[in-house]
Amino acid sequence: MQTQNTPRRGKTGNGAGLGAPVYRNTGRRWPPYARQHADALRRPVCTVWVAVGADAWRWARSRPNHHVLVAPEDTDPASLDWRCCRGHDPVLLQRVGHVDGERVERLVRALLRDGVQRVLTDTGDRYLAEGVDHG
Repeated sequence: MQTQNTPRRGKTGNGAGLGAPVYRNTGRRWPPYARQHADALRRPVCTVWVAVGADAWRWARSRPNHHVLVAPEDTDPASLDWRCCRGHDPVLLQRVGHVDGERVERLVRALLRDGVQRVLTDTGDRYLAEGVDHG
């Protein structure tokens, strides 16, 4: 039986060979490395990092013991399904290499849209979903 969150058969892959599932209800793919960390992401106690910028892939690969997802430079963050980060507040956003502020803002909006309550950046900026305490 296929549920709302079950990937469609035959609809995987993101061009980078990562096999990220497409969800029936959004049509958006998981971000890179979400599938590899799927078991840990089901446990709400793990810390999730999202690497963004020119060196995001290298930075993510260099941290095999961390749960690092990547916001690829060639993909609009809003087109990805970030619900796998829900419940892992705060999600830690790591800028690696050149990245403009507008791209970071689009990524933060996409994370908040998909249920993340708090996002903390490497520069100390904190973003909160509407109605969330600063706690």
